[in-house]
Amino acid sequence: MNCSKCSCKLSERDKIIKCVNCVNSYHVACSSLANVNDEIFIKKSESWACYVCEAVKLVREIKKSVSKHDSLLSELNKKLDEVSNQLRDLETRIIALENRMDQFDSRLSNVESLRSKSDESLISEMLDRQSRARNLIIFNLPESNNSHSPEEDKLLVKSVLDTLSPNLGTATVFRLGHKSDEPRPVKVTLLEVSDDFTVLKNKHKLRTSDFNSFRITPDRTAMQRYQLREVLSKLEQRKAAGESNLVMKFVKDIPTISKN
Repeated sequence: MNCSKCSCKLSERDKIIKCVNCVNSYHVACSSLANVNDEIFIKKSESWACYVCEAVKLVREIKKSVSKHDSLLSELNKKLDEVSNQLRDLETRIIALENRMDQFDSRLSNVESLRSKSDESLISEMLDRQSRARNLIIFNLPESNNSHSPEEDKLLVKSVLDTLSPNLGTATVFRLGHKSDEPRPVKVTLLEVSDDFTVLKNKHKLRTSDFNSFRITPDRTAMQRYQLREVLSKLEQRKAAGESNLVMKFVKDIPTISKN
C-alpha cells in the first residue's frame, strides 16, 4: 500500500493515518496533522479527512452557494422589471439602484468566474488555497548579503511575529525570487492556520512598532492575485472617469469596490 499523497510505500514502521471519508492511507508527515502533538493527533485523527475529500466538500459547498445565488438573482431580476416600470421618471431612485447593481455585478462576476471552471480546476484551486493557508508573505524585510542571512531572517521574523502575537511557532522562513538591489519578500509558514489568522488580524500593530515599514499579506493563489489586479484596475478606471470616494475592500476574502 502506498501513501495517497507522496505515493511512497507504507510500511509497518510508518506512522499512518486514514481519511474517514475515502479511507485512503497517508503518512502522518504527509497530512495536515504532521506538526501537532500526540494528544491533539489522537483527538483529530478520529475525524480527519484528507486534502482531496476536504476539497470535494468545499466544491459542493460552492456549488450550493452558486445555486442559491442563481435563485436570488432570478428573483431579483423579476423585481427589477416591476420596479423599472414605476421608476422611469424618478432619477434619484435610479441612481441609487445603479449603485446597488454595481456591487451586485462585482459579486456576480466572482460567482460566474468560479462556475466557468471545471470541477477539476476548482479542486485544484481549493487545494492550492489550502496548501497556502498557513503561509504569510512579509515585504520590505531588510536582507543581509552575508552567508548567515537565513538565520538573521528567522530572528527578525520572530521579532515581527512576537510584536503581533507572542510565542507563535514557525515551520519555515525563506526568501522568494533572486537577489537584487531591493529586499526580496519573505515567505513564512506557521504551525497552525489559526496562527495565520491571528497575525493578519493584528498586522495593524506594525504601524506603531519598530517594524512600521514592513507589510504582511496572505499567500494568495494565482487566481486570487488575478482577481485582485482586475479589481484594482477597475478601481483606477472608475476614479479616472470622475467617481470619488471609492475604495477596495475584502468581503469574505473577495476584493470588492465600494463607496468609502
